[in-house]
Amino acid sequence: MNDFKSLKEFRNDIPEPALEDLAPAFAQLKSVMVAEQRQQNASSPHTKALKKRKRLTFMLIGWSTVTTACVVAITIFAMNVFNTPHSASAVTLLHQAANNTVKYSDYEVGEGQYLHIRAEQRGIFENTYDVPPPEVADLFGQPYHQTVDEYIPSNFEDVWVRKTSPRIVGNFEESPSDFISAPNGAYYAEDDNAYVEGVIPENFSLTMLNKMPTSSGEAAYAYVDSLYSGGSNSRDEDNFVRILELLDIGVANATQRAAIYQALALIPGVVNTKDILLDDGRSVVGFSRSEKTRDDWTTEVLISPSTGEYVGIRTFKGDGTFESEEIITYDVVDSAPTR
Repeated sequence: MNDFKSLKEFRNDIPEPALEDLAPAFAQLKSVMVAEQRQQNASSPHTKALKKRKRLTFMLIGWSTVTTACVVAITIFAMNVFNTPHSASAVTLLHQAANNTVKYSDYEVGEGQYLHIRAEQRGIFENTYDVPPPEVADLFGQPYHQTVDEYIPSNFEDVWVRKTSPRIVGNFEESPSDFISAPNGAYYAEDDNAYVEGVIPENFSLTMLNKMPTSSGEAAYAYVDSLYSGGSNSRDEDNFVRILELLDIGVANATQRAAIYQALALIPGVVNTKDILLDDGRSVVGFSRSEKTRDDWTTEVLISPSTGEYVGIRTFKGDGTFESEEIITYDVVDSAPTR
């Protein structure tokens, strides 16, 4: 079984949005269209934008009826109109990323092969110790670097491998290397029953990704929003974090990424940073939220605007000081390390 191939197929078992669920967006859209008709002619920028988004939606959804596809296209347009002004650029760029990602070829992972995800992590070493050991007391505030290599098999129920290099702070090895493996990537599981013998353990992030509808950004957003269970983060911040989890697992295909980016565009307060140049020469766009987390941090998701590929994340303190980043590259390999 090749799960990468399976994920490329549309999820036909996902129901289309009910018309009553779309009613609020229709009401908002109607008032906007009436106002526009009084002020603009058929060649207005809004009319051109609506036509462009219709073509994008046909590409992403692939539903059998023209009527249903147009309903979703109009709904996405309505949500764009009512995003706050400071997030308008982010909304446009996210829809462009969604458009580009469905044109970009996913990595072809054949039977017995692995998707290899390398994450280069760097940042500023912070004091997270209750009582710091003497050997690290002088390291706080120094830069660190670490590499994480993950190998995901074509059959997700086979063994996943994650190998972590030592974390080097300055010139000191602050933490040793690490190796972990588990079927279905169960080291992402959140309970103590993940390794019951004879039972394929659940990978919660992968389960969430598989359950997410891809028929539209609104459907994906509604699913993510339904998972909110309270807590110290706001609902919008919680939705933003869950979307990062969907991307960070690394196996979202082009159709899923497109839905995720459109869902991200619907979260209030999303802003962007253009033209971020990475050390490897790639130019990416960062998306974050204007609302700080409860720790007064900002987390920024990095996306390639030309391919729609998820590139990583970076974090900043409340005063804008750089804290950490994780930059991701992908390739396909024939084997995974065993230790």
